[in-house]
Amino acid sequence: MTERKNDKIKGFICVIITAIIFGFTPILGKVSYNGGSNPIMLTFLRTLLIIPIIWLILVTKKIKIIRSRKITIQLIIYSILISVLTTTFLYSAYMYIPVGLSTIIHYVYPLVVMILCLVFYKEKINKIKIVALVLALIGVWISFNGAGNCSIKGVIIALLSGIFYGIGLVYYDKSDIKNEDVLLVTFYVCIITSIVLFIYSMMTNTFTLELTSKAWIYSVIVSVSVGLIAFTSLQIGIKYIGSSAASIILTIEPLSCAIFAVVFLNEPLTLATVMSSIFILSAVVLLSFYRD
Repeated sequence: MTERKNDKIKGFICVIITAIIFGFTPILGKVSYNGGSNPIMLTFLRTLLIIPIIWLILVTKKIKIIRSRKITIQLIIYSILISVLTTTFLYSAYMYIPVGLSTIIHYVYPLVVMILCLVFYKEKINKIKIVALVLALIGVWISFNGAGNCSIKGVIIALLSGIFYGIGLVYYDKSDIKNEDVLLVTFYVCIITSIVLFIYSMMTNTFTLELTSKAWIYSVIVSVSVGLIAFTSLQIGIKYIGSSAASIILTIEPLSCAIFAVVFLNEPLTLATVMSSIFILSAVVLLSFYRD
């Protein structure tokens, strides 16, 4: 019983760390864009630069990189869902609506996760999870309504990013790769994402290496913090608390992003942001202290 409780606490901590890192990434990204980078290049470098480090760790730990055909296919599908499609749609939404609004709309994925688990896996959705989800969605709704007019096209694209992210979380939670080493999974995600985004960047003329030294430094920081620490923490978190709980806790990402924007970019802190933050934090606290 104590071991289960410790695993649950570890899972919550890992997901919270992931959310905070994801929330800080847009801040570094915005600064790196001033140095010649762009959303697609930042994501491409984020996954590419971390590959040698992960490979070295895997070799040191003597973890077999080549897996069975079944596992390899699952890893490819997961990589496309959780990284390639999610990132492409989310960053494409930035072209039509503000980054903050895109991130907020992206957070429909907790609802996607719960619906998928309920419909396809007959997973029991208890009252605590429902209340936490409602609180989180109210927070997202307040942020959305405080954003003013926006492009319908951008909203749809941002919604797609949330849908694919939700599907990816459930796929990982219910597939065999959940039992694989988290660094191995991250390794595959980085490789697949790098390949696909390299092709995409070449097709869209967004590929560039003409970055300032600061932009390169920020890209490396993002690569290590997101590609290695955050993504690995997320998988550990899902392993211990499941995709439903993890998806709700991750809603603190827009909250952390808003706080970092105020501190580092001097962006205004609106009433809508404060109110939405209260609801989102309430959902996380409720879910964190609830015991099965």
